[in-house]
Amino acid sequence: MRLNKTEIFILILIVIYLITTYFLYPLMPSLIATHWNIKGTADGFSSRLFGVLIMPIFFIILFVIYYLFSRSNILKNTELKKQLDVTIIFSVLFLFFVSILSLIYNVGIKFNMSKLMIPATSILFITMGFILKDIKKRNLFFGIRTPWTLIDDKVWRKTHKLGGWLFIVFGIILLFAMLYIEYFTTIFLFSIIGILLITFVYSYMVYKKEKK
Repeated sequence: MRLNKTEIFILILIVIYLITTYFLYPLMPSLIATHWNIKGTADGFSSRLFGVLIMPIFFIILFVIYYLFSRSNILKNTELKKQLDVTIIFSVLFLFFVSILSLIYNVGIKFNMSKLMIPATSILFITMGFILKDIKKRNLFFGIRTPWTLIDDKVWRKTHKLGGWLFIVFGIILLFAMLYIEYFTTIFLFSIIGILLITFVYSYMVYKKEKK
C-alpha cells in the first residue's frame, strides 16, 4: 500500500498525538472533560481511556475515507485532488489542535476553551470558503451538491463562488460573535441555516436563468 503525502501527514499527527497521550495519561484524573459549553467551561465528562481515544478514532475514520476517495477515478483531476488534500489537511489540523487542547486541559492547566476554539473554527471556515469558491469541476462527493449544481457546469461554478464567499464571511462573523458570547450559538445556527438556504435557492435561480 503506497501512501501519498496527505496520508503520511495524517499518520504523523496520529503518532504525535499518541506519543503525547502516553506521557500525559498518568497525569490525568480518572474522569476527564470531553465537552465544553460556549462559555468555555467543561460540562461533559467521560472515563480517561475513552476520552483520550476519541480523537484517534476520528483521525482513523478520516484517514480511511480519504484513502478510499483519493483513489477514485474522479480524483484523477489534479486540481480537484489538490483541493481535497487541502481540505483534509486543515480538517485534520483542526482536530489535532482540539485534541491537544483537551489533553493540556485535563492535566490540570485550566483555560477558557472557547477563546481558542472559536478562532480555530473561524480559520477552518475561512479556509473552506477559499477552497469552495475555486472548485470548478462537477463531482458527486466534494462541494455544494444541489439537484441543479450537479447537472450544469455554470450553475456549479456560480454556486460555489457564492458559497465560498459566504463561508469566508461566516468565518469572520464568528470572530466578532466572540464579543457577544451569550448569543454565539444562535448566531452560529442562524448563519449556517442562512448559508444553506441561500446557496440552495441561488443554485435554483441560476439554473432557471440558464434554462431560459
